[in-house]
Amino acid sequence: MKYRISETRDPQFTQRELECLFYLKRGLSAKQTAAILFISPRTVEFHLNGLKEKTQSRTKFELLSKLITFQNNITPVKNQSSILP
Repeated sequence: MKYRISETRDPQFTQRELECLFYLKRGLSAKQTAAILFISPRTVEFHLNGLKEKTQSRTKFELLSKLITFQNNITPVKNQSSILP
């Protein structure tokens, strides 16, 4: 499932990006997050860099401050393949 911020640019976030963001918000390192999600720390950084690019953030701090501002506007985007007839 993808997510988006209800804004004019409307970036879409993957489930994995949001999972990495969840642990970043709680102060966990990439290594700690990787252990929880069963992925490599480099993959965690890849997902966080994707979030930074989509939000036009340069740092993790800037990423967090932007997303906290829009936190209540994040809504799921339904995947058409998951809709049953």
